[in-house]
Amino acid sequence: MVIGWRRGVLALWLIVLILGALSAAHLSSLLTTSLSVPGSSSARANTILVDHFGESIEGSFTVIVPTSGDTPAQISHVRTQIVRAATSVPHAHVVQGRNLAGSYDAEVATTLSLQDAAPQTAVLRRALAHEGLT
Repeated sequence: MVIGWRRGVLALWLIVLILGALSAAHLSSLLTTSLSVPGSSSARANTILVDHFGESIEGSFTVIVPTSGDTPAQISHVRTQIVRAATSVPHAHVVQGRNLAGSYDAEVATTLSLQDAAPQTAVLRRALAHEGLT
């Protein structure tokens, strides 16, 4: 049955292919890299975090540094290095840090959106390397 309609089937597939290509060309304008859903409770919570606490859920970084020792002096030195490196990112500050099983984990918060924070990853990595935390 399909053989009798092969030109129609081929024409239909050609139309589907053309429509798919046209749709794909306009798809990127419909996509977002933001994590928030406008008008949702989480979007309102993020606005409060930015306005009142200087933190954004989208623009934060987690820094994990292996440590060779767990003495308070060594941990304090690593934290100081991370704090210095964090100053390379606009509006960034270390909000928490903890020593866990041979590594120091620090949360670096910013007011930046995901789109603005993404390019700052390389900046923070270079600053951490400059501090000797690679």
